[in-house]
Formats: sequence, structure tokens, C-alpha cells
Amino acid sequence: MKATPIGHRTGILTGSWPLGMPSAGSFFRDLAQQVEGLGYDLLFHGDHLFMYNPNPDALVVLSHMAACTKRVVLGTGVLLPALREPAVMAKQIATLDYLSEGRFVLGVGVGGEVEQEWNAMQVPRETRGARTDEYLALMQALWSGDVIDHQGRFRSVCGVRGTPAPSQAGGPPVWVGGRGDASLRRAARHQGWFPYAMSPRRVREGIATLTAMMGSIPEDFRTAYVLFAYVDDDEMRAREMAGRVLGKRYAQDFDKLLGPICAIGTPAQVATRVAEYRDAGAQDIIIVPQAPAEEYPQQVERLARVLGLSSP
Repeated sequence: MKATPIGHRTGILTGSWPLGMPSAGSFFRDLAQQVEGLGYDLLFHGDHLFMYNPNPDALVVLSHMAACTKRVVLGTGVLLPALREPAVMAKQIATLDYLSEGRFVLGVGVGGEVEQEWNAMQVPRETRGARTDEYLALMQALWSGDVIDHQGRFRSVCGVRGTPAPSQAGGPPVWVGGRGDASLRRAARHQGWFPYAMSPRRVREGIATLTAMMGSIPEDFRTAYVLFAYVDDDEMRAREMAGRVLGKRYAQDFDKLLGPICAIGTPAQVATRVAEYRDAGAQDIIIVPQAPAEEYPQQVERLARVLGLSSP
């Protein structure tokens, strides 16, 4: 087993289940323990209230996973703050950070691609960026330990002190998902950038843009990438399965995107692709195995071997 280079981490992300939910809730407990036992560093869960496919609540799942693990860093990949009530969300996140003893990362995004959930929550999609910024500021005020006076465009909260205090002073680090200029500007105001569906070249360009915006990348800032992956000795079988899952996940044809933005194929092909994202500047590679629930644990284990992870 080769050691992970200093500053490089690898994780697993779960979220929606295009081919059906796991048969039992114990799946998430078992997965959390497997991920930690195999030497992964991070374990994230995605967030949609009304996705095309079944999607358990991210904060509830991660709270369960926090109770099943001791070392692995937990995170949302990504939470959509604009769809949630911010004061309640702040309390849930602070509680999760407290329960996990500071092992939580708040990945956020503006979303917008699933129209039905915005309609259901009666939130105009055109306000999602402004809501995200305001709600993050409100949550950070509630994590400060001070009595707050927040008078906002969308929400006002005054005369209260948020409890419990998160384990991490001031609250968990905020990583911003997304690929566009607005996402990069938002990320530069926080602690990390967390895109998906980009080629290594575009990741490199995004990091260069961030560096220009910030002057230099601070030591506590993380550059991460969400990587769709599937490994099989038969490349065509890997492409077939990944295309099937991704197509159902996002309700579109993904066949032409399997090469440019994913790590799909034989062990050597997957390892090479991950190395390309590392070379582009992604410190944290967070993998989403494109497998049905019953095959997910096998993919998690095989990907750990492919990437040379060492048990802690």
C-alpha cells in the first residue's frame, strides 16, 4: 500500500439512489464503518428535498454516520441552504458538529437544476444565490455564541443566541460547490471549492481563477472535486453501468460525458484519471460510485484497493 501524499485526501459521497434505495437503513451504518475501516478520509452525503430519485435527508444521515465512526470527516455534498429554514438549519448543523466532535464540513451550493423542489418549497429560483449568501451569514452569526441582530432581505432573527455551540469555533468550514464564476467568487469568501462535472483542465483553470481572486490560496482552504466513478476489469461493462446510473440520476443521457468528467473503466484507467485530477490541483477527491445499492459496498472496497488506501 502506498501512503497518501501530504495534503491529499480521498472520500466517498452518497446521495440519491437512481436504481432504488438500499433495502435497510442499516446500510448507512455499515457503509460508514466500511469507509472508515478502509482508510478513506472523508464521507459526504448529497442533498435534495425532491430529487428525481429517492434521496434521504443529508443532515439526518450524517448524524447517524457520526455515531458510527470516530475518525472520518463528514460533510454535505452539497447542502442547498436556500431551500431550508436557516435558523433551524443552523441549529441542526451546530448539533451535528457537536455530536461529531468537530468532524463536519458544510458543503453548500445554490442548486436550481431540479425545478420541482423549488416550486414545492415556494422559493423563487432567481433568489437562490442571494438567499444562500444571506443564510450562510445568518448561520455563522448563530454559531458565534453572541446575541445576534440579523436584519435580512429574506429572514430577520434578533435577540437570540444560537445553541449548542459547534465544536469548531465559529462553525464548520464552508466549501462552495458549483462551476461558474459566481461559485468561484463565493468560494473565495469561504474555506473551500467543491465542484463536480468538470474535466481536469477546467478544474485547473478554476483553481487558477481562485488564486487570482485571493492573491494566494490560504493553507486552510481546500480544493476538492466530486468524481463519478465505477471500476471493472471490463471497460465496456463499467461504462454501461455508470451510464445507466448517471442517466437515471440526472434524467439525461450521460454517455458522452463518461470520459471527460468521470473515472470509469479498468483499475488502471480509474487510477490514471484520479491522478489527473490530483495533478490539476484537487486536494480532496470525493468519489460517487455509480452503482446500485446492492453493489455499492463492493465498489467502495475495490476503489480503495485501486487508489492504494491504507487502513488507519
